[in-house]
Amino acid sequence: MRAAFEDERSHEAKKVRSSWILGAAQWILWNGQSIFNLILEPALYDITYETWPDRGAWDVGSLYNGTAGLSLERWQFWKRRFQEASQDTDLTDECMAVSGRAVAMMEVFEKHMTF
Repeated sequence: MRAAFEDERSHEAKKVRSSWILGAAQWILWNGQSIFNLILEPALYDITYETWPDRGAWDVGSLYNGTAGLSLERWQFWKRRFQEASQDTDLTDECMAVSGRAVAMMEVFEKHMTF
């Protein structure tokens, strides 16, 4: 997620940028519910950013101004970036379509896992 949306990639070729975003989308499409659950209920998993096994994977990139680790703020940042990617004609058609699916999934998780 960080590599796709939080690090500057505008200088990269269309297919390379698309590949980063497609990789990030897989996290949402396959593990999004678990990721969102970790955001909502971190105490259930007895895990924090400080105790995360691969903590460096959740450090922030230069384009994200929030805190490291998982948070609802960061989730919203990623969703906004997927939304932008879904309409970015400088990306591949596949990337735009899959980004739209990722946004839809994120919205479903938000709607059905919060109260």
